[in-house]
Amino acid sequence: MTTPHVCLRCRHSLSLIRRTHLPPLKYHRPFTSLTHHKAQSEAKPGAAHIPREDDISNPPREDTSAEPRWSLDSHDPFLERLFSSSTSSKGAPARGARHGPAQRRKSPGRGQPLLAVRVQLAGKEPTEAVLAEGWASVEAFYDDTARKRDKVGGPGGVTRDLLRATVARFITNTTTGIEGKEGLPTPVSATASLTRYGLMREGYWAEETLWPLLRAINTHSQGGASTKEVLTGEMLEVWKLFFSTYGATSGTTAEWTAVLPSAESTAVVRVHFSRSFQTRFFHFLPRFPPSRHAQALALAAVATFDILSQDSLDPHPLALFLARLLPYADLALAAAQPCLSDGRILASWEGDMTPRALALLASTSSPPPDERHNASAPPPDRDPKILGLRDLFLKRLSRAVERRDLPRAERLWLEALSSFPPPSPPLPLLNRFLQAFMALRRPAQAIGVWNTLVSSGQVPSQASWHALLDGCRTARDGDAIEAVWHRMVSESGLVPDAACWTARISGLVGAGRAEAGLRALHAMGAAHKTSPTTAPRPTTEIVNASISALLRAARGDACADVLRWASGLSIRPDVVTYNTLLRASVRGERGDETQALLADMESRAIAPDITTVTILLDGLFRSPSSSSSAETSATALLSSLTSAALPPTPHTYGTLISALLQRREANLPAARAVLAHMSAQKMAVSPHIYTILLTHHFSTGDLAGVSALWARIRLEGGVVDHVLWDRFVEGYARAGETGLARQFLERAARKGVVVGWEAASLLVRSLLSQGDRGAAEEVVKLVVQGGEGRGRRGEEGFWAVAEEFGFRRP
Repeated sequence: MTTPHVCLRCRHSLSLIRRTHLPPLKYHRPFTSLTHHKAQSEAKPGAAHIPREDDISNPPREDTSAEPRWSLDSHDPFLERLFSSSTSSKGAPARGARHGPAQRRKSPGRGQPLLAVRVQLAGKEPTEAVLAEGWASVEAFYDDTARKRDKVGGPGGVTRDLLRATVARFITNTTTGIEGKEGLPTPVSATASLTRYGLMREGYWAEETLWPLLRAINTHSQGGASTKEVLTGEMLEVWKLFFSTYGATSGTTAEWTAVLPSAESTAVVRVHFSRSFQTRFFHFLPRFPPSRHAQALALAAVATFDILSQDSLDPHPLALFLARLLPYADLALAAAQPCLSDGRILASWEGDMTPRALALLASTSSPPPDERHNASAPPPDRDPKILGLRDLFLKRLSRAVERRDLPRAERLWLEALSSFPPPSPPLPLLNRFLQAFMALRRPAQAIGVWNTLVSSGQVPSQASWHALLDGCRTARDGDAIEAVWHRMVSESGLVPDAACWTARISGLVGAGRAEAGLRALHAMGAAHKTSPTTAPRPTTEIVNASISALLRAARGDACADVLRWASGLSIRPDVVTYNTLLRASVRGERGDETQALLADMESRAIAPDITTVTILLDGLFRSPSSSSSAETSATALLSSLTSAALPPTPHTYGTLISALLQRREANLPAARAVLAHMSAQKMAVSPHIYTILLTHHFSTGDLAGVSALWARIRLEGGVVDHVLWDRFVEGYARAGETGLARQFLERAARKGVVVGWEAASLLVRSLLSQGDRGAAEEVVKLVVQGGEGRGRRGEEGFWAVAEEFGFRRP
């Protein structure tokens, strides 16, 4: 064997050692001999110590090279010859050595002035002479372009102390009216020097330069105008240097327009961009590296806008740039407290920056242009970009109303005001905001939307009034419904259409005022008799909506009055009318009433549809009196429906399976038979049916059935919606199978699905009950980082637990 051999096990051990973070090896002088003798390189008496560059930050250590590294009683001449190659006249380490000393060029005596300056900076208030000498030493030491980011500029180095003291001296001289010493640089010239030498660390911009100037400007805001003007001018010059250093364009220039992004490029920060001001700000500073000081710099920009926006007559270009980034941005003000010496500033920023930014932009003669606003663009009602933006807002607003999330709806309204070309957002979106705020019981906000609509020159339409009425109906506010109705009739000059009448009647019934709703129904009929050409004719849809509202309000006794009224106006009920009545009678287990309704349908020659059959099947198989042969009966009925040209729909199958499993004695074989019949019809199983089966398995403790169902979903390529993901996580968490619950939580996250608050809360509490606090923290982190959960149920409980782990509610 001519080469060394290392077995696989030893190789593995060596790899583990190599991955371990070992302390760096320190180079000692090369071997000269293995015998006992004194070092040959003893210092000569009287020889001066020549400092290296790293001697400036690290004081010299006692030389221990004379001490032998090993003590041997004898040595082998062969080893002496072997190591003799490392004792060449140049004293260089052997070839291949990984930890030899860096071969730096000596700089005799040039580091000593900096070392002296650092000693003097340790005092509380270094003199101007010390500062001037320090900057002269820095420039002399770093004139050589090869010297970049030496240890002298590292954390705790002399340059940071020198910059801090220089800025403080400039502020003192400016506020006291003292002229500084010649040779003492200003903050901008000091930062320019450090930037030129590569010593201006990211943290120096905020902590050592900008924030001291900002605090000084705020402190002396009531003083002389010249003092504030000088401090503000110096701060702006520092910002200009910062933008020229990290912005998209390199190089220094005297023009702000050359270093700041154009107004057209800032259009990206609108709705489709992040709400974080820090993200918006550094999007235009592509050369700024990731740094923990980014938040302090972003907040310094906000504080700068707070100062510059006070001059709205002649706004500074930097103020206009920041005004385009600030509207509706999340400022993360909690991180600003350490930077501010006056808490009143922080309080004034809350909810104040957006209107101030918009006002500043509105006061300029050239507001931020947008490619959508040019003359060649298509009309807003046909512009694909505006239509797409409108649809995006409609979708987000519907989600906010569904979740009863008023703060989100208010943020969307503010964003919509700045996201569309003037005069205002499109009328359909304004109508949806009217409906949303009325549904959320916020009439003041709805009035604000209405005033915006009117002030923009748009005329409220029937759809606008219907949006108000429908919002009141959703909120179940009968008084508001009547107030909006009377104002529409008396002030708008419009004749209410059928949709407005329907919203009023069903809204009054839903608000617990069934008699008022019935009176409104009769008033509609009377209005049509009085003005048949202008007033809308009552239709079957009005009848169906009224009956449905009465049944939901548990006022089924009044349905006969509605039917009599309809008969007097020659309005014939349709299959939807009978399905509505049949559903109530079947679920109420009123067999005689069900039979009477079916007979009346037959006498009127109204053919049942698949919804009618589904309602009857639901009642048939939900009844405890049904026989044990439900499996045969279910498949026979489904087959007969198919042959009778009434093919069952997914809703029919889901209703039948739900009825079979939710009865007092669940019939799982019959439900599986229905599922098999559905598969035979080449019909995809819906997530709703999977959820019914999953709920049954978890309720009976059949975890094997849950696993089998999941295997079937994966085999069939079934669709899993957010409700089904929630049921998997909740079911396993309740069963104590937290490991499986976490697996499904992570699967949902990989699919981009955010689980509901209730599912997340159950899993976290189950983990805590098992003593696994670390896993509970991971779950909270996963849910928080994935975005806000859905719904309202369990939200308070989740955040109560999340705050224990240090997560703050947004």
